[in-house]
Amino acid sequence: MLSKSGKELLLEDSMTLAEIQHEFSNLFPYLKLEFYSMRNPLKNTFNSTFLTKTLNDFRKRSKSEDLNISPDMSVTTLEHNFQVIFDLNVQVYRKSGKSWLETSATGEWTLFEQNAEGEALGE
Repeated sequence: MLSKSGKELLLEDSMTLAEIQHEFSNLFPYLKLEFYSMRNPLKNTFNSTFLTKTLNDFRKRSKSEDLNISPDMSVTTLEHNFQVIFDLNVQVYRKSGKSWLETSATGEWTLFEQNAEGEALGE
C-alpha cells in the first residue's frame, strides 16, 4: 500500500503480485513491474493464478526483512531485493512513446529518474 505521504510503496506479505503492480503503477505511472518466478524458470509465462499469489507465497527470508519501494531506490536494488527476499525475478520497464523498454541498461538510475525519463519520452 502507498505510505501516508504517497511517496513510498509499503509492501505487505498479504499483497498479491497484481496489487503490487497496480500500486507501483500508481506511484510511477511511466514504469511497470513484471514478475517472474525463479522456482520454475521454465514456466515464466504468465497465467491468471501467478499474479494472484501473495508475497508470503514467495518469501524465503525472515519476516523481519521487509521491502519498501521508494523513488530514490535504483532499479538494480529493487530487482536484487525482490530476488533475495522473495525469490522473485522482477523486471522494471519504462514507457517510451507507445512502447515499453527494459531498464537494464540504466539500472543504476533511481525509480524517480526512470519515471521522469518515461514522462519526457511520452510527450
